[in-house]
Amino acid sequence: MRRYPSLVVASLALAAALCGTAVAAGEIITRPDQVAADVIDSRHVRPGAITRADLDHPALRVRVSREGEVVGSGDATARRLTVGRYQIQFRDPSGSKAPVPLDGCAITATPATPVAPALGVTRSGVGTIVVWSSRTTNVNASGAVSARSEDVAFDVIAVC
Repeated sequence: MRRYPSLVVASLALAAALCGTAVAAGEIITRPDQVAADVIDSRHVRPGAITRADLDHPALRVRVSREGEVVGSGDATARRLTVGRYQIQFRDPSGSKAPVPLDGCAITATPATPVAPALGVTRSGVGTIVVWSSRTTNVNASGAVSARSEDVAFDVIAVC
């Protein structure tokens, strides 16, 4: 009887391939931290898969007045530091007083009025950001820009 080494190798390869898919099937994503940032976007979500209930609390949000006070309800505390500079600290929406870590969150500040200075956001500790305003006042011939800060009402949203 002649030996068939190629048949043995092929059989082993088939067994390894079948076991590999069984192991891979056991690796299911169960937590958001198992997915890297910016890996999943709208083209990966089946139409109708996200319902209104899924969007009830999609983000941390707060509206801040020109004086640095929270307007209405919000997930944060706010205070005016200086002209055009505000400190915002996000809290856990469940009612805890602990600050929410903002690592990996996309944060944006939007002026409440259409004719307003540009806003910038800087992280400043756990759950804390500083929002600052800047309005261009002059651009000279060499391209140097002068800017000034001014108080402005704005909304902040942190999507985590």
